[in-house]
Amino acid sequence: MIKKLTFTLFQFFASLLFRLVSLIKKQKISKRELLFNLSGRSYWASIFMRKLILYGKSHEKKVSETVSKLRGRVFVDIGANVGYYSMLLSSNFDKVYAFEPYEKSFLEMCWNFRQFKIKNAKPLMKAVADKDGKERMLQTDYGQYHQLISGEQLINNSLAEHPKVPKVISSFAVETITLASFFPNTVLDLVKVDVEGAEWRVLNGAEPIMKNIKRWVVELHDSKRRKELEEWFTSHGYNIRWLDFHGKTANHIYAW
Repeated sequence: MIKKLTFTLFQFFASLLFRLVSLIKKQKISKRELLFNLSGRSYWASIFMRKLILYGKSHEKKVSETVSKLRGRVFVDIGANVGYYSMLLSSNFDKVYAFEPYEKSFLEMCWNFRQFKIKNAKPLMKAVADKDGKERMLQTDYGQYHQLISGEQLINNSLAEHPKVPKVISSFAVETITLASFFPNTVLDLVKVDVEGAEWRVLNGAEPIMKNIKRWVVELHDSKRRKELEEWFTSHGYNIRWLDFHGKTANHIYAW
């Protein structure tokens, strides 16, 4: 027990020293990222990510196993959270674009990229939707669950079957972009979407460039729209396969 505690403290202080050295070397660290790093939260976030990456693809196992076999030039991670998929696939793709509009998750992701020396991933604090502009994003009491749609839709459609229906506690402003406007002429080898119920907005915003998107992995949050999602992809010429479908929580479709 004492040895384990000693080792944990050693890791913590080693992480703190790493941050200080980074500052001395004048790395490009924003003020808000610096405050986040010095708070100690980034240390535990990185420990969590290290366990996921190094000790097996345990997070969304079937999804992780499937995407780990894919290769290409450009991977777009929409709803990147703290960067799990971006880091998992960083060696499979030449360039990774990681979109995460929620500031706390975004800062954890930036810190993880530094810790794991992910050089080809570009973190972007933007929400991908069906129009460019500014919107309010809802923050709930369910962990880091947040989305662009209204509170009523959040309760009735997205997590209505979930054992814990989230309560909206606040909102914050975010910049929104569409895949079509951000990547007008870029071939996207893989797009992963996990946006807590706003996946249809992402898909609609990609309509003009569908011919440039080779593969999708989309988490469907409203299980009643399963057939609709299947038909949407097949109507655009994709083959489809459900990687998992639990109805209430994880419902991932793979389209290629």
